[in-house]
Amino acid sequence: MLAAKPPQILLNDLKSCCLFQNIDAFDFEAIHPLLHRVSISAGDTLFRQNDDGETLFIIIEGQLNIHRTQGTTCVCIGQLDAGKLIDEMQVLNCGKRTSTITAITDAELLEVSQAAWNHIIKIDPCILQRLTDIILKQLRHEQLHRLLPTILGSSDDATLEEFERETELLHLKRGEALFRRGDKGDALYVVIHGHLHAIAKNQNGHDVVIGDITQGELVGEMGILTNDNRSADVYAVRDCELAKWSQSSFQYFISKYPSLLMHITNNLIHRQRENLQLKSGSHAIKNIVVIAISSDLNAEVFSKHLISALTPHGAAAHFCGKRIADIFCIQNLVQNDAQMARLSAYLDEQEEHYRFVIYQTDNSMTAWTKHCIQRADHILYVAHSDAQSTYERFDDDTLHFQEDVIAPKQSLILLHHKHCSLPKGTAKWLSKRKFDNHHHIRRYVRDFQRLARFISEKSVGLVFGGGGARGFAHYGVYMAIKQAGIAVDYIGGTSMGALIGAQCALGWDLEKMLHMNNEYLIKSNPFKEYTIPIIALLKGKLLKKNMQKTFGSIQIEDLWTNFFCISSNLSCSKMMIHQQGPLERAIRASTAIPGITVPVMENQNILVDGGLVNNIPGDIMQKLCHKVIVVDVGGKSHLDNTMHEMPAAWEIIGQRLFSPNSKSQAPSIIDVLMSSTLINSSSKANSVKQDVDVYLRPPIDNYKLLDFSKIDELIDLGYQYACSEIQQHQHKLQ
Repeated sequence: MLAAKPPQILLNDLKSCCLFQNIDAFDFEAIHPLLHRVSISAGDTLFRQNDDGETLFIIIEGQLNIHRTQGTTCVCIGQLDAGKLIDEMQVLNCGKRTSTITAITDAELLEVSQAAWNHIIKIDPCILQRLTDIILKQLRHEQLHRLLPTILGSSDDATLEEFERETELLHLKRGEALFRRGDKGDALYVVIHGHLHAIAKNQNGHDVVIGDITQGELVGEMGILTNDNRSADVYAVRDCELAKWSQSSFQYFISKYPSLLMHITNNLIHRQRENLQLKSGSHAIKNIVVIAISSDLNAEVFSKHLISALTPHGAAAHFCGKRIADIFCIQNLVQNDAQMARLSAYLDEQEEHYRFVIYQTDNSMTAWTKHCIQRADHILYVAHSDAQSTYERFDDDTLHFQEDVIAPKQSLILLHHKHCSLPKGTAKWLSKRKFDNHHHIRRYVRDFQRLARFISEKSVGLVFGGGGARGFAHYGVYMAIKQAGIAVDYIGGTSMGALIGAQCALGWDLEKMLHMNNEYLIKSNPFKEYTIPIIALLKGKLLKKNMQKTFGSIQIEDLWTNFFCISSNLSCSKMMIHQQGPLERAIRASTAIPGITVPVMENQNILVDGGLVNNIPGDIMQKLCHKVIVVDVGGKSHLDNTMHEMPAAWEIIGQRLFSPNSKSQAPSIIDVLMSSTLINSSSKANSVKQDVDVYLRPPIDNYKLLDFSKIDELIDLGYQYACSEIQQHQHKLQ
């Protein structure tokens, strides 16, 4: 019921709310025609949830209830007394009502129209900030109300008031440190909203994430209990708000609320379990942001396919700008503190209920897009492989991250037609920005499942070591792994392991693998192309020609299965990891045995066999995948060790001339040089066994490094061995 009132009474009504106390009589002249008194009786409803909301109400007299429908349940979330605002968020959002308001007693209210509000903020612009502060405080009250039962075992008004009195509130922006290792452990923190990472040094002295800290969790509990210095750095992964307790406040709460000790104990146990699960360089991925960087891409369809693939690994939710607008009953999300705080509070709450949350951005750098990026653990830049890039729509500082452990992972996802034989042109996409990884996806469930394994930290990497012809056993192992239903997501290798690994990454079946290797390694034997040994024993022309016939112009980054191989850089004495560029050149570099085959030149660097520096690169794969299988075919070299002295060269020549059917005990120069590449294989194998998930070593010791003609035997040997072994280890790859 509307009632007309004299201007002075309406002015007094308006100023009864602290928000409007600076409005004077002169300014009020333009406002009072836009204000109205409203009377409602006990039990009446002022408005209902989802009604159109364009006005603000101030309670002059009486008391009202706030009800909110969540799913099918309607709950009372609070009461309002004289001087309070009603549904003030809608003044900023111009959307629908977020709750139902009913009168507990007879009540008098002042209705402030949208037009009146616009006049008021012109008169006193500071009102907007004061309103924002009121909304933030209200949201904080709601968040604390939800957290206190878990932390203190009580959430009544007295406990909430006590908590706020003894608490210092802290706000951290993304990238800011809460504390650093070595700092004094003199305070305990409660995460009201946000996400932090605990970071410590690993054995190699590198910073790694050792814990994820989210809403409702405690931070710094060990330091305040033991009075020790901090053992790790803690950084905000996104904007955070925390409650800080001093030592005295902590002691007070411990004495009054004994349940706090149980909460701390549970927190420590949870943190310890989490530390055991996190591998070096990894952290729990929860929020995946999908950015469409080609204009014709339907990001919603992609997101739904991804959710289907992620669901076996945990419950997944999907949010886009339109859905958020519907949930908050607004037309457009804008960048203001109150609205962002409300959005953050809602999304923080949703993240508690899901293992994964997919945030689908708008098609440009809107307020929603920026908010998605600020919440990201992993950003997926998605494009049709044959489309034009639209990166420029997202050219903004929001996407410029420092290279540190709190920066989100960034992956390029290129979509292909179902019948695409092999991707092309990936390099142009990778040149746009620095990515942690890239994935080629066709419209097959298995391709989305591969992406889901990377996101959920269940990806499997397969590593093949060097070992000459014995490397053919790798293919047999690969066949057995596939037959066991284990999906391989990344392949890496060194020397012969690089050659066979590349063929597996290309998806070659057994028939093609046998044909190509018989044709270019056995029939057209490049190891017989001798030359004057100035640079190497072999010319290398035939080997280069055969490699080009085998792999053509294929680029490493264009393989369906991600791939890397290792070579040794003699120019700067370091290991080279090949993840991009011509595949045949990388394989030639990885297999270029020093002294036997000609080194490969790349960017003025001399590259030779990777076995010199890392014959079993399981450590490299551990940085790329979460589960690692290593296949070792190195070790014993079969050089004769029964001779007391090496014979002179003329003795060997004489034996070959006059006794051609006798076998010389002396090793050839090729035997010596090939075996030298395996010299670090045995010692490396011992450390690899300890670190990787599955270590396999087929029984290849009876085969020589140059037994290329025994390709069929070696493949079958690897297959039979792996069929029995992989069953014992399969549980480690789940």
